[in-house]
Order: sequence, then structure tokens, then C-alpha cells
Amino acid sequence: MNKQLILHIGMGKTGTSSIQEAFSANSDDLRTQGVCYLGMWFDAINPDYAGIDKQINFFSLPPEDMVKAARKLCAFVQASNCRKFIVSNESLWGRPVELEPFIRELLKDIDVKIIAYVRDPKEWLPSAYTQWGIYDRLTKNSTRDYQNAVASFINWYNPVYEWHKRMGDIISIRKYTPRVDAVADFSKALGVDLKCEIQKVNERRKAADLLLRAIFNDRFQGRTPPRLFEEYMLDKNTKVHGLRRSLKRYFDYSSTQEAISQNGKVFDFIKSKYGISFDEGEKKSEPLNENEVRNDVIDIMMEIMVSQSIRIRNLEAAVEEIRSSASI
Repeated sequence: MNKQLILHIGMGKTGTSSIQEAFSANSDDLRTQGVCYLGMWFDAINPDYAGIDKQINFFSLPPEDMVKAARKLCAFVQASNCRKFIVSNESLWGRPVELEPFIRELLKDIDVKIIAYVRDPKEWLPSAYTQWGIYDRLTKNSTRDYQNAVASFINWYNPVYEWHKRMGDIISIRKYTPRVDAVADFSKALGVDLKCEIQKVNERRKAADLLLRAIFNDRFQGRTPPRLFEEYMLDKNTKVHGLRRSLKRYFDYSSTQEAISQNGKVFDFIKSKYGISFDEGEKKSEPLNENEVRNDVIDIMMEIMVSQSIRIRNLEAAVEEIRSSASI
């Protein structure tokens, strides 16, 4: 039986979470088709490679250890009853150099196919910024303006050069659009049948929520995960940011086209090598309605204020009870 490993490498914000959720939910049914979904990590090689914080243990392996890791995975694959194996992790997209010795060694014993999705940068850049520039901010310093952040995010397309150079014979680049079912497209590319419908993961969040998170996260240095916003309440001495100024700072996407034009080489490369074009015409993001955002912010703040008022009152009562007990 010829064994095949599918590496779904991203990019992020191209339906990856929905694909991972769908394949995880259908893992038992997939096994009846001879397909084994291994998840996001290479923990079949070593448990120390499992998890967002531990995957660096795998990526940082020197080439000779990457070769050994590949041999362990080959042994695992050959011992399994499945014929096809899938790993889906968007972090692989930025690691073509580190992964080359691993993949080359795998190819000695099994078939390897790499699948990646690319998205129109006019859509991807705002989406990536709201996800990793605001919602789950990855930057070490304060929240960057969109105009400054986009110059960095545009570089996330560049790994396509190295993937093509090193793995051009086994990689397939597909075009992603939010109007197409990413799970269905990926399943079709793999030749597998998913029977369970999966809701789209990471639905677009309201601008008011993102705006409040952006303003809140700007108070902190380093990564600010979503839970930080959900756990804290701003005190009365916090400097108030004007809504109009903040909307301009965080949601003015007018620099998108300029960033794309200055980096047109990578998109010309994708078009020439993979036939994927984003030249359907300039897409302009509609400006946010300030009144609608303001109303949404007020609604959210009302809920926060009521919830925090109750929590503060309960805390005061608990402290008072402790004081009373201590004075007895």
C-alpha cells in the first residue's frame, strides 16, 4: 500500500481553523476511509512537539535531527492501517527552510503532498491585522496602527518563494476566498468525503468589539491574548481615546493598495507559477459607520459596567465580612 502524507501549511486566515475543526470532528469517519488526521502537531514523533508553545521544539531541530524525526514519522506511518495522513498547521507556512530536510527524508519512503492557500491581499491584510494585530496581538510593543502594521504583514506572502524553490514539484497552491467553502475545497483536493457539516470558525467580529480591544491592548507591552480583555476592566483614570480618532487609526485601510503595489513581485510570482490572480479590480473597504460603532460600543459598555458593578459589590461584601470576622 502506497502511503501518503498531506501537509496543509496555511496561510493563516484562509479557512485553516475551519478545516482543522472539520477534520478533527470527522476523524473517526475518516479512518473508515483509510485517512488518519494527525492534527496540527508532530506529536506522533515526540509528545514534546505538541501544542502552540511546544512546536518550536520541532521547528528548531538541526537538519540531522530533522532527518531522524522524519524516519520516526515514516515508521509510524508504515505501521498504521491508514493509507493517507494529514497534518494541518498554518505555522508550517513560514518554515520552508527548516522543514526541507524533514520532507526530503520523508520522500524516500512515502509520498508527500503539500497544500497551501493564498488569499487576495486586499481581503487578507485587514483580516490578518484584526486577528493578530488586535484580537490576539502578537507584537512585542503596543498596538500598531494599521498603516504601520500592514508593511510587516504583507511579508507573510514571501515564503511562497522558498516553498516553490525547494518543494515546487510537490506543492499545490490554491486560491482561497471567503465565498467558497474551504473545508469542501480542501476535502475535494484530498479526495476524501466529510459527512459532518461544520460551522465556519472565526466568524468576523463586530468592529465595536475589536475597537475596544485595540484601545485596551494598547495599555500593555508584549503579547495580549484575548482573555486579557475579557478578564480586566479599565479604571477611571485611564486616558479616554476619541472614537473618531481610534476608528481612523485602527480601521483606515486606505494604505492596503499601496502596500500591495509595492510588493507586487510576490503576487506576480504566484500568478505566473500557479495561475492564481488577484487582478479582479481594486476592492475598496467601505468606511465604518461611526454612529453604528458608537451605539455598539455603548451596548457593550453597558453590559461590562453592570457586570463589573455586581462583581465589585460582591467583592466589597466579601472584604467586609472578612474584616468583621477578624474583629471578633
